[in-house]
Amino acid sequence: MRYLIIFGIALVLNSCKNDATKSFNLNDYAVNDTVIFVYDGFNYQLKLWLTKENNFRYGYFTRGCMGGGEMEIVWGKYVQNGTKLTLMPDSLSFVDFPFNCHDSVSKVLRLKYGIDSLKIKTEYDIIQWKNTLYLISPQKDREFRTHSTLFLIGFDIDSVFNERTDYHEFAHYYNSGLEPKEGRYLTLTINNIDTSTCPPLDISQIPNEWKHLFLEKPIEATIMDITTGHIKYENDDYGWILSIQEDEDNGYIYKLVLDKGKKDNIRIGLVFYDKMGEKYVKIIDVEEDKSVGATIDKFSKGEKIRTNRKE
Repeated sequence: MRYLIIFGIALVLNSCKNDATKSFNLNDYAVNDTVIFVYDGFNYQLKLWLTKENNFRYGYFTRGCMGGGEMEIVWGKYVQNGTKLTLMPDSLSFVDFPFNCHDSVSKVLRLKYGIDSLKIKTEYDIIQWKNTLYLISPQKDREFRTHSTLFLIGFDIDSVFNERTDYHEFAHYYNSGLEPKEGRYLTLTINNIDTSTCPPLDISQIPNEWKHLFLEKPIEATIMDITTGHIKYENDDYGWILSIQEDEDNGYIYKLVLDKGKKDNIRIGLVFYDKMGEKYVKIIDVEEDKSVGATIDKFSKGEKIRTNRKE
């Protein structure tokens, strides 16, 4: 009996193991010889098909609430090397659906891959968390065809226009204490894993370049000061820069000073929540022992906020 118990424990641990050196064979998750990763967003979808013959199709679909939309399909070859996946695009088709299908004809373009506005991310790390495989790309959002970037209070956190990647998105959901099912990246669900027995995300899977984005434990901070202002947009040689200009009379953005800073692992782009997990503050500036956050929500001086959205 003792050996059966030990065997059972080992089996469970192995099924949930998140080993950075694990060599995923994506073909093990194929249905009808094809592995499919998907992200479903509001009025748009990303979809990646990988065949056993090392062919891929990458689909980008959008649709308007009142009609119209577009579809882009990119074709090519792919290579999987352990936990690395590389797409090698060759050609694409682009379809522009008219707002009123009775009055117009869809525009169909078939092109060689390479047009800047239609490029897709091609480099991915394969990461496992519980029963989900994630394709997390280190490539910057602004350089490729991808989902629409969502701004929190319209502020250029994480240098969204220049630096943001899938790792920033993935880290946000991890740090907030939520399993990142809502993150905007491609995923595949493994149906035969019992998530109730799985350990937390193994951070050793994250490449060293991005580990600083992931908190070892939640951080709690106290609001020391609150001022009101509005966002100012400026453009320079490096792209758009956003700052908050103080304006007590006509301000619609609140700027909060927190009692935690670099020494406490605070970074630009980190999000704090109130105790109910409903209001949020995004860090926009950091000093050694304090930091500044921006929000559209009302907080109180002396109020405690935390990075973990859940109790």
